[in-house]
Amino acid sequence: MGKLLLILCTIVSMVSVALAKDINVIMKNGEMITGQYIGINSSVIFLKNSGGKVSQIKMDTVSDIFDAETGAKFATGIKEPAEAGSIKNQGDLDTNTSTAHSKKTMLFVFGALHSGLVTYLPCKPLEGTYVPGSAYTIGAQPYDFAWGAGFGIEYKLTNSLAVCFDGSLNSWEKLLAKENGYGVGAWVWEQSGYNDAIIGPFSMDTTYYMDTTTMKLGGKYFASEGTLQPWIGASLGIYRWRATIGNREEGKKYSEISSDLSFAPSFQIGIDFVFDEFAIRIFSDYGTATANPYFENLFRDGWTFETSGGEHVEGPFKFGLALGMSI
Repeated sequence: MGKLLLILCTIVSMVSVALAKDINVIMKNGEMITGQYIGINSSVIFLKNSGGKVSQIKMDTVSDIFDAETGAKFATGIKEPAEAGSIKNQGDLDTNTSTAHSKKTMLFVFGALHSGLVTYLPCKPLEGTYVPGSAYTIGAQPYDFAWGAGFGIEYKLTNSLAVCFDGSLNSWEKLLAKENGYGVGAWVWEQSGYNDAIIGPFSMDTTYYMDTTTMKLGGKYFASEGTLQPWIGASLGIYRWRATIGNREEGKKYSEISSDLSFAPSFQIGIDFVFDEFAIRIFSDYGTATANPYFENLFRDGWTFETSGGEHVEGPFKFGLALGMSI
């Protein structure tokens, strides 16, 4: 009887050692996940990571399993262990790790509202009574409307690090004068030889607007795994802009200028809500390139308008929403 108990204890000890083996799980997308094997059933395999966290991997996403020490193909043959069941009952089982992060590549489409200032304007709409001979100095003014939209591709190098590329179209605009109205400003006063700061009436609503095509390459760091994934990022942008004074809707222009390529860094922060096949992202972005538009013969022959201090080619502060899906 004593020998039988000894044999049984030895067998149990050997099985425990076998179950505690580290294994490499090869996913169908090529990713490899390493952890301590604790059990399997018909649909999932259970692993414990170095921090003691148990996760489950869907078997239909697994290509092969190998012993991490010997490299030999790992044989499984037991059902779901009690340990995994008890952990699930406690609510501690991370059911999102393998599903969310086995999807290494995500495609996003996004839209954003921009915030910022136009630093220098040729004029602004005249409101009230104009005093002849007065010079109207116009300080920096907020955009009337600024937005951007585009797409992005992300590839996860690890569960925490990703490289990303995105492209977008962006625009801001500021009203200078209303149809049948007048514009007033210090620039008009200077160009008129310091006689008057008023110009008009205008035959159409006239705006100063800038359209920019942006491409960015950068990286992101994800602070956690699971359904909620906060992250920070940085990227280098390539910008090509076109500045226009006129009426966008009517296609009429007083003057227009286009740029060569500009470069500038930007920084991002956000949070992803990750589900089985898709994700919802809320984000903010800071940073953009600056430009110095130069308009010749604006409103009058020989009148030149130049933004010597620089204008942001798109709103420097962006707040947006993105929808992503695995590809």
